[in-house]
Amino acid sequence: MSTIINGKVEIIIHGKPITIEVKNGKFVKPPELIALRGLGSNLKPAHEPIADFANGDAKPLHGTPFYYTAKTATKERNAGCEHLFWKMIDNAHVRISPEEHDILSKENEARKDEEGFVAHRLANGNPHSTVKPISLCRWLVKMVKCPGDNLILDPFSGSGSIPCACVLEGCDFIGIDMDPMSVELSRARTLYWKLHGKR
Repeated sequence: MSTIINGKVEIIIHGKPITIEVKNGKFVKPPELIALRGLGSNLKPAHEPIADFANGDAKPLHGTPFYYTAKTATKERNAGCEHLFWKMIDNAHVRISPEEHDILSKENEARKDEEGFVAHRLANGNPHSTVKPISLCRWLVKMVKCPGDNLILDPFSGSGSIPCACVLEGCDFIGIDMDPMSVELSRARTLYWKLHGKR
């Protein structure tokens, strides 16, 4: 694989080609992508870069090595996780019961105008920050799986998108993550796809 120092790279966003200039080895963000930024907040754009490089008989996803894929839909990211409730403690999501979530939500609402009150940071479902589309992960699994039995190791499984793809592609998997929330999300999501997935 060679490095582009100067030139142009074409990417595809929703089927439309967009040209990105490369100057001194760095990408120059085009106006189309600048329009998608978080407008000075911590919000992320609606797309994230995925680069896929074909090797051997593998075919790129969309006929070009650069492809922007939409972030995972809410329905897909939360599938199997609807029963999970979280409270942020020391910048980590800690699982709480639905009853505790309800009590804390009501306290947030009742005290929202109270001076000095710091609202509880709560979440429901899958609050992982980098959930990948399962369709993309299925493509990646297909890239490495062989005929017959397969065991795929994901040492940084996060919310479990690769393990979910393994379930849907009929592969055994081992998922590892140091974050307890991620482990719970992976378990819930893979169980969902084991029960409801179509191969």
